[in-house]
Amino acid sequence: MGDIASSEPLQLLVIVAHPHDVTWMLGTCGNHVERGDQVTVVCVTGGAGTHNEALADELRKPLEERDPEIVEAASTAYASQKRHELTKACSLFGITNVRVLPFGDKPIVVTDEVRRSLADVLYETRPHIVLTELAHRIPGRGRISLAENDHLTVGTLVAEVLGMVGLPDIERGRAPHRVAVVYSYAAGLRPSDVDLLVDISEQAEKRMQAEMLFESQGHTEAWARKRMESSIGADGFSAGVGYAESFIRWSTPVEGHLIVSEHELRVAHMSMEERIRKVSQLIP
Repeated sequence: MGDIASSEPLQLLVIVAHPHDVTWMLGTCGNHVERGDQVTVVCVTGGAGTHNEALADELRKPLEERDPEIVEAASTAYASQKRHELTKACSLFGITNVRVLPFGDKPIVVTDEVRRSLADVLYETRPHIVLTELAHRIPGRGRISLAENDHLTVGTLVAEVLGMVGLPDIERGRAPHRVAVVYSYAAGLRPSDVDLLVDISEQAEKRMQAEMLFESQGHTEAWARKRMESSIGADGFSAGVGYAESFIRWSTPVEGHLIVSEHELRVAHMSMEERIRKVSQLIP
């Protein structure tokens, strides 16, 4: 691939373990869609084994009090509901290219089929930017998980498959593809671990709506509002804006000059009153 003109739309590929995971990046994706960039979302699993709160609540009851319709409901029906919620959440931000791969979760077992399926998506979409889960070990940071989970498995899977597609696919005649930059969402991490905060204040109301859509996981408006204020609200406060999403970058940026963002230049000229007003934004 040749040089990318600054006016050319970017291709973003979001790769997550379960349908709800994408919500942590939807505000950022919405910003890019409004810029004219293209966003593709891929879930490695349908999340059939994750956060089935209705089933969990039913199994807490004595055997004779359990509702057989809930207990015997097929996991495929639950996964179908989550896929519907995922599609609706993405559509709030103008994202229509949403895919769910046919693999199981809890745990995700990484096979050659899983690797090939994800590699096919990367060869097809040829993204400039990949947004994904936190890997076991982020290059240069030495983060190691003490226990396996689906999120870390997918982060590690992405690192492996990026290496695969960086080589020519001789068997199928596909040219290699190299992603320009990879980010992992950093929700819940310490501010000192975060590399980038993206101002999503204009997307905040839709972010809460997306959170509320996941009724399969028991989410309510009160839950969504509390979660948004304590997550993207806290990151926004750190960033000096209403709401923000946090990311860890997999590589150190390289430029021919020192970097100052448009946001930083704007803030430098704001009065303290303007800054306080900006940070004080609340979701309607």
